[in-house]
Amino acid sequence: PRSRCLLNEMTAITGTGLDEVMRHVPTLRAQIMESIVESMNKVIMVGKKLVEDEESSVLLDLQDSLATSLENERTCLVQYTLNFGQMLEQILHTEDHCEPFVDAGGLTAILELFPLLVPPTTQFLANSSCLSSPSVSTLAHTTTEDSLATSFRCIAMNYDSQKMLNIMSKFIELGIKRVEDSQRLVRSSFPSPLSNIPTLHSSDKRYESLDVMGILDGMPNVGIHELRGMDNYLEKSKCLADYLRSVVTIQWLTNLLATVVKAAYQSSQDGGTGWGRAEREWKKELSSSKYEDLLNRLAAFQHSSILEACRVRSEKDYESEFRQRHIQRNHEGKSVRYRLKIVCQEGAVLRDGIEIDSCSNVGSMEMGEVTDAFDRCVNSSGIMRYRTRRGWVSEVTRGHGREPIAEVLDVSFVDSSLVPDALMKIKSKKRMEYKLASIRSVGASILARLQTSYRDLFFSLNRVISHGVKSLTARTVSFSSGTIGDYTKTLLRVMLTSITNALNQPSAVQVIAHSGVEDSILNPSGVAMYLGTMLGIISSYLFDDKRERRMMNGALIIGMLNSDHYYCNNSSKKLISYESTRSENIAPVGIFDGIKFVMENALQSALSLGTQEKKYEKLKPVQSLFRTTAASLPPVLDFLRKLMSGLPTKQSSMTNALERIEYGDLVTLLGGSGEDYLNITFCRTDGKDTKFSFGQFVKGMHFTIAELVINVWKDERLKYMPSYVVHPLTILSTEIIGGLEEDIKPASSSNIDQRRGFFNRVSRGSAGPRQRPSEQVPNVEQPFEPSDEAVTRLMEMGFSRDHAFDAIENTGSNRLEVAMEYALSHPPPSPVSAERRREARRQRNEAQRNQNEDNDEVMNESAENDSSREGEQLGKDNKSKAPPSEDAEKEETTESKIISKIKACLHEWIESMP
Repeated sequence: PRSRCLLNEMTAITGTGLDEVMRHVPTLRAQIMESIVESMNKVIMVGKKLVEDEESSVLLDLQDSLATSLENERTCLVQYTLNFGQMLEQILHTEDHCEPFVDAGGLTAILELFPLLVPPTTQFLANSSCLSSPSVSTLAHTTTEDSLATSFRCIAMNYDSQKMLNIMSKFIELGIKRVEDSQRLVRSSFPSPLSNIPTLHSSDKRYESLDVMGILDGMPNVGIHELRGMDNYLEKSKCLADYLRSVVTIQWLTNLLATVVKAAYQSSQDGGTGWGRAEREWKKELSSSKYEDLLNRLAAFQHSSILEACRVRSEKDYESEFRQRHIQRNHEGKSVRYRLKIVCQEGAVLRDGIEIDSCSNVGSMEMGEVTDAFDRCVNSSGIMRYRTRRGWVSEVTRGHGREPIAEVLDVSFVDSSLVPDALMKIKSKKRMEYKLASIRSVGASILARLQTSYRDLFFSLNRVISHGVKSLTARTVSFSSGTIGDYTKTLLRVMLTSITNALNQPSAVQVIAHSGVEDSILNPSGVAMYLGTMLGIISSYLFDDKRERRMMNGALIIGMLNSDHYYCNNSSKKLISYESTRSENIAPVGIFDGIKFVMENALQSALSLGTQEKKYEKLKPVQSLFRTTAASLPPVLDFLRKLMSGLPTKQSSMTNALERIEYGDLVTLLGGSGEDYLNITFCRTDGKDTKFSFGQFVKGMHFTIAELVINVWKDERLKYMPSYVVHPLTILSTEIIGGLEEDIKPASSSNIDQRRGFFNRVSRGSAGPRQRPSEQVPNVEQPFEPSDEAVTRLMEMGFSRDHAFDAIENTGSNRLEVAMEYALSHPPPSPVSAERRREARRQRNEAQRNQNEDNDEVMNESAENDSSREGEQLGKDNKSKAPPSEDAEKEETTESKIISKIKACLHEWIESMP
């Protein structure tokens, strides 16, 4: 790497050449792949030997010649891995190359390379402690990590999905085993008093070794540079680093598993194979008992980790530490030295000030160079800057990618007399101090990283389930082994069990059951932050907002709310329940229970701040909220808004499938047995038969949300809330009124629908000229079509027409940045796939033209006699319409009363404001 002979585009050119050779001379394909994998295995051996040497040489000073040699070797390891990643990107986009590469051991090599990129021991702790955003920043190297991930995606799209899932399960099992072993060492090296309280931990022995609760409490609450005086400092630092590195590896593997599931689902959709052998095999693997247990263990570890991170971040010590990080401190004649290494492939630019655009370039540094810095701060652009003897250097690049430029190898105290006087002066008043985070805070940030991988994994599972439910075309569903019903039921049970366990973590349930008492071991604000985080994650995969035609998983929502204690507290029948880790003597926590707790905590925190900031006789709203409230309340309000506006009240492919299934089969699909029932408010009775009604379900949920919001508006503490909280609450109230007005409308009268639905259209921002009945567009999922403008823009950027169409159709969005990001990270489609997509587009366009011609004929005929036909129809309706039933009158009266209550609450709240 020092020769710079493989920098820039050289490795990509090499990969393109090898791709050409293998396509033109297929007999050489196996031999070339074996050579590539053999070279990768040599690099893996170098990486393992490097990790061993780094761990054994940690007792040496970093300026020692051996330590310097190890630093150079790690630079070479990063460069080697990047070279392989860039080369494989050009090779593996060809479908025929993937199978021989995996057969030669290439996939295993990719999975083994990533953990070696994360530095061990004190170097890992120093680098993660100095990151400005350890929760989201890369702990390896962005470009290198992305190149490996892109190569993996190419394999996932072109290789057998069932075999991919099988390989991934083995590596994840090894990763979980490593987490369990390192977690036991951390608990023994850093004992915590919370570890001995059984009510805070999972009662399920299967997940006991993955319970993270209290593990951060034993970690030092000081920076890495203040640990050197601790007994057995080096051994304990290695123990901490090994555990946190194992967490990062689990995050990486979980992301890859999500990639495999997405690729398998996408391949099944693109191929149009229906329920073919290939799709049956990978779904059989994914819904097997082995994978069900694996997914449950991953979810248990991720739930516990996120809760532990929220517990630490809600403590008073964390808040005070965060504020102290932005205050410059003197260390009694000592200065902090940061040992930096340049890790960016293009090197680093040195400037004479902390700002980037307004300061002059005074030099540069090559990749792999090591230097010392004695000052750091954040500039006005939000970029961390380090001051070296030669100038200021950035931590990361600007822009979306945030590629690391400088990596911290070590942090230590040095005598201030050894620091040049010029480096002790502060030149800019725009700087913001940024002190090192404590080891405990760093641990919380790394555990919090798991929420992204957890969300991506269950988002991919959600798409598989949605497709499975829509595929249940028969009234009677078969749940025999190997059927669509069997696989869909198993995956749905996994997701519903995960949601139940997420909301019923033992330590969180204890706080919720005791109404958030302040003397609880777990801070109520921490529980609210955790619930807000989990509801935000659930919302992200429950409603697919990335597509222009929003999608939702109706089966998952029904399963979630069917056993919700707050929603179904009047049910006298045994409802479907899911496996939970909570204690048996505590009532289960449901979605609405969690929402209610978060809102109560937000109101209480607003009251506390309002009392503290009271300066006048008339109390005024506060201008800021606690960190925990700001993190928990917005996801809850967004979740409620999506429940109100995201669920279709009319027919869609999902609701049609759910209403078509027999009642007993639907109970079985949702994980119930012969003794279980659906909530009676979800159903309608036709004679002796009970049928599920999606309209009834949506209506009951609207009532529940309205009751929650009315109680918030009636609460006296709401007057302390700032305007930026009241505003989204007002919008939510508007959504509720619109939803209830929609529920009142008779399903058979489109004219009445139009007259009564004006406010509903206004609340959704879609008010406009009123349409005639013949102009109404049914609420069904319309096929997505790429726009010519988006395709043209992508082609101007250098992508082929087929590649542009492939990117836009796979993302389901005409937004340029979304499609461009997909096109950059995915290879062009194969000729067969591109031709199949062109034929599908041609057929859709032809069908659309025929539909438009039919609509024009209907519109012309309707325009001639619109007024007379409407009058005749209304007259017939008035004569033939039967009097409404008592139940219908009662429902309409209930909805009208709730609307009046909400409007009255809004009016009363406005009148009470000072």
